Amino acid sequence: MTSKQLRVRVTGALVIIAALHAPMAQAELYVAWKNKIRVHHESNGELLSRMTNSYHGETLTSITVGPDGHVYAAHNFMGAGSVIRFDGRTGNVIDEYVPYDGSVNWGHETLLEKPGDLEFGPDGHLYISSHKVGTGWHIFRYDGGSGQFKGRFPSVGSRFAFAADSYLYIAEDQSTLVGGKIVRYSAQTGQNIGNFAILPQVGGIHDMSFGPDGTLYLLATNMENPRARDIYRVNGATGEFVDLLIDTGAAGMGRSQAPMKMVVGPDGDVYIADAGALLNIWRFDGKTGAFKGIFIHEPLPDYGPAWIAGLAFSIARIAVHNDSAGAYLTWPHTFGNFKLESRATLDAQWEPILEKPLVNGGQLRLDLDPKAEQRFFRLMKR
Repeated sequence: MTSKQLRVRVTGALVIIAALHAPMAQAELYVAWKNKIRVHHESNGELLSRMTNSYHGETLTSITVGPDGHVYAAHNFMGAGSVIRFDGRTGNVIDEYVPYDGSVNWGHETLLEKPGDLEFGPDGHLYISSHKVGTGWHIFRYDGGSGQFKGRFPSVGSRFAFAADSYLYIAEDQSTLVGGKIVRYSAQTGQNIGNFAILPQVGGIHDMSFGPDGTLYLLATNMENPRARDIYRVNGATGEFVDLLIDTGAAGMGRSQAPMKMVVGPDGDVYIADAGALLNIWRFDGKTGAFKGIFIHEPLPDYGPAWIAGLAFSIARIAVHNDSAGAYLTWPHTFGNFKLESRATLDAQWEPILEKPLVNGGQLRLDLDPKAEQRFFRLMKR
């Protein structure tokens, strides 16, 4: 390990260490629409800052937070895509991490077309869904450091999420009245492993997110009321349908303002953005489905209707340091009752690092190979 500050990326229960700036004492909720990204405080929804895309028009399609603490936004300009990288601290545009290809050579192997979801995988690389002309949906993979194209593989849809088992879970793109399906893929090989969940209770799946406890949450069309989009839960280990957790209509979210995006926060609550003329983010208890209030409610007179492109929370951060005795870990937050495990590669067995639970901010001495280029960690609830 180097003496650089390192950050932890949490995907479900999986934690990945990668180079970073100094840790922050708070997290943020990023809200993207058109060419804007608003940054809100995680505890009270207060607007902290704004980010503005300066490349090729104004259509952002999704956002995520990368292993470097920066914000990555997929962008669609006349059918061809790119990925814009924003500084996670200043909000300034850094670069086009995946450049826009002005030649628009439709169907070309490396051309990113009509990008959908994007997320960093447990290998540290960036994955983006892309709808290729003539061949349908694919998952594109880009190097997590350089942004270099690393290949693509066919996919059943645009909505996907990584789980703690390192597999990629993709919602099948289909008619809203056919029934929902989640298919599991190997992100490393692109192999379709098979159906994970067959869900006749739901229609088209519009968004998906794994919660801190591994439960899979879906924003999907209600089969009994095709005008409704509600929140459903699926067992993240077995694929079994759990329940309809949140009836958005009963909660007061008007059908004319259909929910557009959702995310499960680090607190386990469900945050839903609607498509009204105001920026409304609704907050619900992730266990009971109880309405906990409108987290953000603001007019957008300068930008028009709030057609939300994506929601993303910043990542819990820790730091790894070097001294004469080796490496040690520090963390600023309360992690709760977790045990810490580690492995050198994605295929290796998880090994316990600390038997005692991680609690309030503190320090832990680590026995790490200083020559290792990467190390994977996970926090497992006791």
